Amino acid sequence: MVKKLISFLKNQIGWRLLFEVAAAAFLLWLAVSPIGPRPIGLIGLIVLVFWLIRVYLKHLPQIKGLWFSFLALSVLAWFVLGPIGLIGPIGPISPIGPIGSIGLIGLIVLYAVAFFVLLGIANFLFKNNQAVYNLFNTLLMVGAFLVSFSIGFVWWRPILLGLFLFMLFREVLNFHGVAWRRRSWVVCLTLAFLGLELGAVVSFLPLGPFNATAFLALFLFLVRDAALAFSKVVLLSRLFSGKLLFLSSLPLLFLPPPPGNFKDLTINYVIGYK
Repeated sequence: MVKKLISFLKNQIGWRLLFEVAAAAFLLWLAVSPIGPRPIGLIGLIVLVFWLIRVYLKHLPQIKGLWFSFLALSVLAWFVLGPIGLIGPIGPISPIGPIGSIGLIGLIVLYAVAFFVLLGIANFLFKNNQAVYNLFNTLLMVGAFLVSFSIGFVWWRPILLGLFLFMLFREVLNFHGVAWRRRSWVVCLTLAFLGLELGAVVSFLPLGPFNATAFLALFLFLVRDAALAFSKVVLLSRLFSGKLLFLSSLPLLFLPPPPGNFKDLTINYVIGYK
């Protein structure tokens, strides 16, 4: 442990990443903190956007394949911490309730750690880069699901969640070098559709945001790892896609019929029914 710490302290790349992450965390705190007049928050937000663009362009050769994780992490942070986010000053609706200044700083530190890990993955800072990426990818899914189950019923929720899952699975396959070429988008689309179906099923259950997130994330975590393991053994993606399409249709057999006519059933299934 001491040797690893000494090695990190001697690594100039690690120090440079720490500076970039610390600056981003400070600007995020400046943008979302209720302390101070509103113009300061707006200035902090503008500077934060330009700083993130600068960091991305600076690491562009390495982080090009992780652009969606970079974008998703930034959007999720603003979705949670922004002025109209889940814990913003305008009506906090977070599943953990109002968190106060200490909780706000804790979440910003958590964002900083996730940002550092992402930049570390892009710059091959970790010895087992793929394992660290899988962990980061799982935590990103957990954050997205927790936000999705916390915002209630809005028509655009399944659209954004489906797009998020599709792009995230596409990035996973590309990161691990899965050569499915033309049919890779079919696999990603099927996995995203499977996640949306299971999310609709979970919406029928009397579960809170944390329990629903844990259930859905665990299932998609297993499906993701199974897809990666399967891709290394079976080269025919058509067979794999067929199995996924069959599995994605199974949850339809277990959907309890909500009250109302068929039109109400369709609408409730698409937007999530409780």
